[in-house]
Amino acid sequence: MVERVRRTAGGIMFFLIGAFLSELVHEAGHAFFVVVSGGQVTDFIPYPVLLSNQIVLGAVSWTGVPVHMLPVVAIGGEVFQYGFLAIALALLHRTREHRARHVLEIACILSWLDFPLYVLNNGASIPHWFVIGSARGDIVHFCNLLQVPYSAMYVPAIAQLALGLLVIFHVKRERIKSFLLPAREGDAEMINS
Repeated sequence: MVERVRRTAGGIMFFLIGAFLSELVHEAGHAFFVVVSGGQVTDFIPYPVLLSNQIVLGAVSWTGVPVHMLPVVAIGGEVFQYGFLAIALALLHRTREHRARHVLEIACILSWLDFPLYVLNNGASIPHWFVIGSARGDIVHFCNLLQVPYSAMYVPAIAQLALGLLVIFHVKRERIKSFLLPAREGDAEMINS
């Protein structure tokens, strides 16, 4: 019983750290593009906060961003999360430390889900993460600023989800196959040699 409680608490802790890391990277992306475009960051909040009667996972506010750079600032969180995802996946491949792997795995999954959930949920006027987050988030603002139909975002969002599910299925299938299939006769000699 104590072991189960310890594992559950550990899982919750890993999730919260991974979620914070993912959100920090996302908000840092917005802030980075504010600064690069010549603006100034006035608030940087990489954690859940109540704004305009809704709980958002983070926020960046700014001044002095030229109008033509606003779409870049709006999509900056996604850009940074894709970069983070590439780095985190490389680190996952190299690290063997159990706790670090859990945090990176959670941050990768949340970073990967960010864009599709923005698009699909906000398209249905649902908060970004179903019960928390903006119902009119970054992708809605990005499309409005560029005057692009929001429906144009559905194809890349669904493609990203499909690709991720294929990767997950492939990884899980290999794990299941190696677990279920009996070892071949020559495997023991190769292991022992």
